[in-house]
Amino acid sequence: MALLAKECKQIVERIRYHVDCDVWLAPGEVLTGVNATIDLQGTTAAVDTVTIDADNRGFHYFVSGGNLGDQFNVIFNQTTSRGQVHFDHVQFNIGTNGGNNFSAGTQVLMQSIVGPTGPTGSGTGGGGGTGFTGPTGSTGAGATGPTGAGATGPSGAAGGTGPAGIGPSGPTGPTGTTAAPGATGPTGSIGGVGNTGPTGATGLVGATGSTGAGGAAGTQGAVGATGPTGPAGPTGIQGVTGPTGPTGFTGSTGPTGIGTGATGPTGSAGSNGAAGPTGNTGAGATGPTGSTGPLGTGPTGASVGAGAYNQAVLSYASRITLAGGTTRDVTSLLLPAGDWDVYGFVDFEGVGSTVTTYNVGGLNTTSATLPANGGSYGGPITPSNQDVTASLTETRFNLASPATIYLVANSGISSGGVVAWGEIHARLAVGGPTGSTGATGFNGTVGGTGPTGPNGGPTGSTGVTGSTGNTGPTGPSNIPQSIESTTYTTVLADAGRQLYHNSGSAHTFTIDSNANVAYPIGTCITFINPTGSGALTIACSDTMYFAGQTSTTGSRTLTAVGIATAVKVTATTWIISGGNLT
Repeated sequence: MALLAKECKQIVERIRYHVDCDVWLAPGEVLTGVNATIDLQGTTAAVDTVTIDADNRGFHYFVSGGNLGDQFNVIFNQTTSRGQVHFDHVQFNIGTNGGNNFSAGTQVLMQSIVGPTGPTGSGTGGGGGTGFTGPTGSTGAGATGPTGAGATGPSGAAGGTGPAGIGPSGPTGPTGTTAAPGATGPTGSIGGVGNTGPTGATGLVGATGSTGAGGAAGTQGAVGATGPTGPAGPTGIQGVTGPTGPTGFTGSTGPTGIGTGATGPTGSAGSNGAAGPTGNTGAGATGPTGSTGPLGTGPTGASVGAGAYNQAVLSYASRITLAGGTTRDVTSLLLPAGDWDVYGFVDFEGVGSTVTTYNVGGLNTTSATLPANGGSYGGPITPSNQDVTASLTETRFNLASPATIYLVANSGISSGGVVAWGEIHARLAVGGPTGSTGATGFNGTVGGTGPTGPNGGPTGSTGVTGSTGNTGPTGPSNIPQSIESTTYTTVLADAGRQLYHNSGSAHTFTIDSNANVAYPIGTCITFINPTGSGALTIACSDTMYFAGQTSTTGSRTLTAVGIATAVKVTATTWIISGGNLT
């Protein structure tokens, strides 16, 4: 905060001052507001009428009042068109009030440096006494003349008026009563007969009469009204935005899904043809062989399950540099066919003292191109705000075939440079098309050869065709992931999912009972315990067998870097197997 000047003024003055801001305003930058405050409490000084100049690069203000001897600062809070908040101050001293005062020692009239004129001294000084009558002249030696009519000696000159007293500061007291005049000196006696004697010398000046008694003290004036509340202090400068936290670690890649659905069960063998009646033993031809059973049809492959999740991240460390007005790809994500809800963000950061007019991000199936809706804006970069983010609202992409979604960014750079980074996330709302047909089932067993018919007897009828085997359940093409970091009980949506234990502490994941969650028979739930995680207990509210153990049921423990899958085989029975499972 700079000291602009030191000023001195009298109490009764109201003076207009000027401040020129050219020394710190940048070219083209102008004032948008000025607030002025006084930093001394209890003073009667005031600052008012702050007026910005016509060119908006300076201002005028008035200062009035104050108490004698006050020293204070007038502080100016100045804001500008470029967002600056600038503080300066001017130092003031309150000197004289313009009144007069006498020096008691020299009787010299001096300019007051003490305060307003004190009250008139109480009582008027008494008049000087009448001078003494000169002595009577000696009697002449001549004959006694007629009685002279000697004139009375002249009165002594009046004593000079005493100096005016210097009253103390404060209100004027009432005028004291006038003292009675001093008594007149005695008249000289009449001279003797003879020549008139010489006139006596003038008597001495009478002593100054005593000062009249002081007037009674005036009553104390009423307490003045409370002065107006001073203006509010300036708002503190806003702290700078903290740095962006580091990008979290990318989660480990989930296990590869089983691409092909399980082969359906083999169709049952066709039943043997009915035996023909036994003919007479003869040389008749052997009866025909029973027909081959039909081929079992394998199951249809699975489509991508709804709720599948994908993401792509360009970290802060790998951020890209943008050219002004040019759209660039920040990152991209390849998605299989289906209806996907996609969202994300782009972070724009200035390099040096950067200024932009806009910053926009978007999602598009075309590389380096903003979407038709214009994208989402993150606001401009200014000298005081060098980091802005464009949050991209969720957008539905209906993909008839696999396609790439691009996260794009564009910046209107006026000065400096801009770098960008961001993330793109996608969740499958509706599954993709049906996967490829599973492998063909095994051939049914060949029917047994019918007995030899009688010589010339009729041929036995063809055996009945065996029924087609049931189609196997649809196998998933990937295994959607659900991350859990506390004790957890499964829900219906967990069918076909992997439950990923993301915690360094031990927890229990429980498969809920058929009474609460009626999973279809054949439901698979996979449990994953990654490196660094605590032991995971897998429990079941119904019966769960450990694969390969006909009598071992109950909870299982999955240690770090372990994976296990539980399959529902009856309404209330599950079988579980896996690695690092005990």
